[in-house]
Amino acid sequence: MSLEYINCRQQQYYIFEGRTKTGKPKYYASKKPVSSGGSPVDSLPIDFEIHENPQNATVTVRRRRPTRVTAKERNLVERLVLELSECPRVRLDVVGDAIVVYTPDTDPARILPKLSSGLGFLAHHLSESLLDTSHYTAMLRFSLQEPATKRRKSAKSRATPKSDEAAAPDSELPTQLPRIWQAARYCFRSYIDGWLSVGRPDELEPLARNFVVHLGRESFYEL
Repeated sequence: MSLEYINCRQQQYYIFEGRTKTGKPKYYASKKPVSSGGSPVDSLPIDFEIHENPQNATVTVRRRRPTRVTAKERNLVERLVLELSECPRVRLDVVGDAIVVYTPDTDPARILPKLSSGLGFLAHHLSESLLDTSHYTAMLRFSLQEPATKRRKSAKSRATPKSDEAAAPDSELPTQLPRIWQAARYCFRSYIDGWLSVGRPDELEPLARNFVVHLGRESFYEL
């Protein structure tokens, strides 16, 4: 069975394998079930992945990019955003060692009241359609900081008297410290127009809880 992918707009993509000018394999996605430039594939090599652009839902095939972010950490941020923020829907992407939160440019809550009140049950479907087709903008980012370690003495080293100078220098073993993250919000001011760090570095859950509540609120621009 050929490999297929359905994006968040419910658009179906088909995955193909073609060849570069030098004869090397290349992989790409298409909305058409048949492609003259390649043949459908059942699976991708382990170093390739299907990626959906969070801004416009465009689907591509790309080489896997290294990251220290885990699926559990990404899912944690997504859950907290949906629980604590005013955003009806968000999209997340892992960029390097960072989790980036995208919010829709279109807010159905502001548009629907301006339309006819006779929509009835169609209002919900219209709201979902607006969120599906909206462009999404990167608003909040959580970046994993460089790993830090501390030294702890091994059990053998602790049992050795301090006066014993024969202890090996490597008797102190590295211990991994908690993973620390830095939050940043996107600033749209002309003289910055980029990521602006906010708050102090912290572990992911308390940091996310502290900042995702501002998404969809005016207080976000005061961070």
